[in-house]
Amino acid sequence: MEFTLEVNWLLILGSAIIAQVLGFIWYSEGLFGKAWMKELKFSSSELELKPSTLALVFIGSILSALVLANFVIFLQAKDFGQGLFIGFLLSIPVFFAMMTQFLFSKKSWKLLFIDALYPAFWLIISGGLFASMIK
Repeated sequence: MEFTLEVNWLLILGSAIIAQVLGFIWYSEGLFGKAWMKELKFSSSELELKPSTLALVFIGSILSALVLANFVIFLQAKDFGQGLFIGFLLSIPVFFAMMTQFLFSKKSWKLLFIDALYPAFWLIISGGLFASMIK
């Protein structure tokens, strides 16, 4: 088994950007933002998008994309569909890890699904893109 950092860094960066764009859309008031804020009991005026928070989230997206890309390479995914499947498989432990935290903090199932499906969609989309573009 070999771990490699021989990935296309533009793809990694692109995937991290996709994560940010998807997050802004996902948590917009037009999609899940209103329900998300209602579950957390705060309003849009209370939401702070600090540059330091956004930077840490972006760095986390880069590192997550790097791990996903290496899974795609290691598992030798040959096409978009195989990459989608790898992204889906990796989203399962993410969901259950989040579920554990949500259950112990007594947060709602609705909030869990809003928060957990966002990284799942990103992992699935990025897995497909990596598999179709990494040769």
